Amino acid sequence: FFPKAPPEPHYCETYADAVYQLCPRFPEFPPNGPGEQPQTFRRALINVVQEEFESLPSTLSLSDSERSTMDAEEVQHQLCRRKALLLANMKFIGNLYLRKLLSMKVVGYVVHDLIGLKDDGKYPQDHLVECVCELLEAIGHTLDATKDGHMLMSQFVARLVDLQRAACTDGRPVLCRRVQFQVQDLVDLRKRGWVMKLFKEQAKTLAAVKRDADKDAHSRQQCNFQLQAAGARPAYVNAAPAPHQAERPGAGGMDRPYVRRLHQYFSEDGDGTALSSDWQRTRPTQQQTLAGVAWLLEEGADDDRKAETSARAALALADGTAISAKDLAWAFATFLGRLDDLLLDAPRAAGVAHQLLALALLHGDSGAPAAADLAPGLLAAAWGCGVATGERLLRGAADEVYRRGSQDVARAYLRRGGFEAAAREVGSDCSMSEQLEAVLRSAGLLE
Repeated sequence: FFPKAPPEPHYCETYADAVYQLCPRFPEFPPNGPGEQPQTFRRALINVVQEEFESLPSTLSLSDSERSTMDAEEVQHQLCRRKALLLANMKFIGNLYLRKLLSMKVVGYVVHDLIGLKDDGKYPQDHLVECVCELLEAIGHTLDATKDGHMLMSQFVARLVDLQRAACTDGRPVLCRRVQFQVQDLVDLRKRGWVMKLFKEQAKTLAAVKRDADKDAHSRQQCNFQLQAAGARPAYVNAAPAPHQAERPGAGGMDRPYVRRLHQYFSEDGDGTALSSDWQRTRPTQQQTLAGVAWLLEEGADDDRKAETSARAALALADGTAISAKDLAWAFATFLGRLDDLLLDAPRAAGVAHQLLALALLHGDSGAPAAADLAPGLLAAAWGCGVATGERLLRGAADEVYRRGSQDVARAYLRRGGFEAAAREVGSDCSMSEQLEAVLRSAGLLE
């Protein structure tokens, strides 16, 4: 789709819709070779976007060898073509974001690479600023509608305004007058709530044409323009869950909407006994149990305000008779396997993992019947993600423990056998156990 979309910018939305429809049909691709992991559709898409973006020319100028084979008219045509391809790529990336196929993090990377501060202190060229304006206009309404997106958009606009006002050492403005006006148009569009006038007709279905004709026939005033929110997410995307949140009802009733309701009930009353009872009422299979606990944790990953509630709910299920300590550890490992994809949409998704590990460490010394068995499996699951990821997760958990002022409780649990149990869960590899011990010591959780 990337080779086809830029040369046909008027079909960018159509191509983005096609990619959106392919996502649930091909959620995962098999590994390319032995020992490799399967690749999700979104991860493959991000890799392609990154490759295509990095292959874009950083300058519109043609080399001397290219110019030598062209006359002045051909040179101008090639320059216009290169610029059109750059702008169309930005429009296509924007439409992928609107369909929840690319995350806010990817948008931030693209904008920073185009107009961010450089080590050499040079200002970005005019066409790169135009690319950012094209991208932000394509996604403005949707990006600005969330708290994190609003902060990001404010940073982008502030940088554009700085470039608009910047001048070179000889006093000449950094941006040409046309691009300065384009930046100002974007600033004004944001002030108007991203509402823009469309003076040209767009492609419509036959039903839409008839509907507009009926509206004009009954209207006394005829307008030559339409109002539209620039960068609004398509209605059908808003009505559907994010690609990684596809609802898969289980035969026993353990589906994602049911888990979401249980999470809501627990957040209101904090009744772990009722939660366990409602959980067991569906008589889930072990596969449904693992998926259900992973969904429960994803509730906290998608909204960091729910992170602690999700973690406490998972521990409450393991405290009772709803799930075993081993089930919780396996479900946590399943969740961590999805964490990279979750982080694309929710940069703070790891917070629920930090909460779960921290609460398990503090819970282990509580004296509850199953409490001491929970933390070792969770620590082993985190460490099983690799040393780098495991260290980040454990340090995040340590920060949560210190934030509560309960580091002495965690140290006491690990000292009284918690660490030895975790080391056994990690396996017989002494080096892995030693690395785990070193990380816990450096984080201040082992004395």
